[in-house]
Amino acid sequence: MMIRSPATLRIGSGGLLLACALAIGGPASATEWAVDPRRSTLGFELVETGNPVSGRFARWTAEIRFDSADPGAARLRVVVETASATTGERRRDEMMTGPDWFDSGRIPFAVFEAEGFRALGGDRFETTGTLRLRDGVRPLTLTFTLVVAGDEAHTRGRGTLVRTQFGIGQGQWGGTTVAGLDVAVIFDVTARRVP
Repeated sequence: MMIRSPATLRIGSGGLLLACALAIGGPASATEWAVDPRRSTLGFELVETGNPVSGRFARWTAEIRFDSADPGAARLRVVVETASATTGERRRDEMMTGPDWFDSGRIPFAVFEAEGFRALGGDRFETTGTLRLRDGVRPLTLTFTLVVAGDEAHTRGRGTLVRTQFGIGQGQWGGTTVAGLDVAVIFDVTARRVP
């Protein structure tokens, strides 16, 4: 089956408009699905000055090809516009997209690509792929659930990265005094079958 959003990727001088897309596909006759953006999120969690901070990315796309009969043939690609990161606190959000963190003006996208899902039992899976984020290219493992019920599909999962391995958090942010090194990447996506 294939899960796909109806939105498109547009590149222009004013910036990028990225909408959510999720594709889960089998061999020949793929069923199409449309992501519900109101019920789909891509977020992150970290610790700042000892307190948990959570945020999300407003603009991203994801494509997943998956056949329950052959999870090893699955493919996943996620593209994130890092300038769309928000935690709800203006000064923090401006700092995150600046040169010490995502440096979104120089490198506007983060890209994750993986091939092959490993079944963990029940509706649980794991995949290890490559994350290209700012100045780093490193492996990242995601664990997630995938449930299809009638005309609706739902996937939820997470992975953890070390931000300094990608050059995220430079200068005063380079150590662990203010911000922790580990950042959790969290996703929760719902899609419906296209008639």
